[in-house]
Amino acid sequence: MDKEVSLPSHSFEAKDKKGLRRVRKLISEISDVIQKDDFSPSRRKIIKMGYEELSSEEKPFFFNELLRTIETSKQEIEKTLKKVLAAQEGDLRWNQLLSELRIKTECPRVKLFRKFINISEGLKFLLELRRDIIAIQRRTALDLGPLDENLSYLFDSWFQSGFLILHEITLNSP
Repeated sequence: MDKEVSLPSHSFEAKDKKGLRRVRKLISEISDVIQKDDFSPSRRKIIKMGYEELSSEEKPFFFNELLRTIETSKQEIEKTLKKVLAAQEGDLRWNQLLSELRIKTECPRVKLFRKFINISEGLKFLLELRRDIIAIQRRTALDLGPLDENLSYLFDSWFQSGFLILHEITLNSP
């Protein structure tokens, strides 16, 4: 199947200013939640509802903006990375520096997505989000691989085979 060419944001803007405002408002809400470290259930529900209100034409623009704006910046990790690179082999601070680097490099989208597991229908929302990402990748030229990897990473960590135990539901089941 041939992929369609993705439209730049200015084409989307010319087409649907109301949709553009809706997408930018949702991105702004996500940025605010991450910056303030306020992952309260009410804020997560606002994000979930905001996404569910987006049309299928708005979702590619939303995902593109999410990738473009919600990411770890070079400046955030540069100082820590320099310390790690400057450390000598056998340095007593090595483990601490690596731990600090891992924390700094965690993608803010992963941090956000992780919080959805604790709200009603949060897992369902994340699965639908991934479904939409995959569908949009198939029909457009957008590279949404990093978003898919963010969600796949979480699903892999949550549903490792050792953590899932399936039992047949019977009349005698607890």
